[in-house]
Amino acid sequence: MRNLDNRHTFACDVDTFWRVFLDPAFNRELFVEALAFRKFEVVAQTETSRTMRATPKVNMPKPVAALFGDGFSYEEQGRLEGTPRVWRWKIVTKALGEKFRNEGTVRAEPAGEGKCTRIDTITLEAKVFGIGGLIEGTAEKEARDGWGKTNALMERWLREKVPTGAG
Repeated sequence: MRNLDNRHTFACDVDTFWRVFLDPAFNRELFVEALAFRKFEVVAQTETSRTMRATPKVNMPKPVAALFGDGFSYEEQGRLEGTPRVWRWKIVTKALGEKFRNEGTVRAEPAGEGKCTRIDTITLEAKVFGIGGLIEGTAEKEARDGWGKTNALMERWLREKVPTGAG
C-alpha cells in the first residue's frame, strides 16, 4: 500500500478554488486537454458531487497492461463534504474490482491573503499476487504526473478566466 500527498498554493481564496475545481468547463479542459484522456464523460454532477467515467492514456508495464487490457477505464465517484470542505473520491475499475484501491481527498486551506493551498492525499493498494507493487508504482507515477498538469492548468485558469478580485 502507498500513501501519497501533494501540496500546492494557488493565487485564489478557498471559495474560488472550489468553484473552479467543480466547474464542468475546467474539468473538461483538464481531462481532455491537459491530461489527454482518451474518453471523459460526466455521468452525474450536483453542487457537491460528481461521478465521471474516464479512459486515460497510461504508460503501463506489459504485465500491468495485460491485466487491465487495451481499454483501461474507470469510474470516479466524488463528494464534497463538511466544514471545512473536503472532496472525498474513489476510483472503481472493472478489471480489478475490490483488488485495487485508489481513493483520496482534496482539501483547500487559506494560505494568506488571496491564497489557498490545495492538499491532496491518495491511498493506493493493489492486492494482485506478483504484480501488486508494479500496479501501485504505475498508479503513483500517473498521480504525480497528473498533479503537475492539474496545478499548471489551475494556475492558468485562475489568471485567464477568473475575474480580477474574484479570487
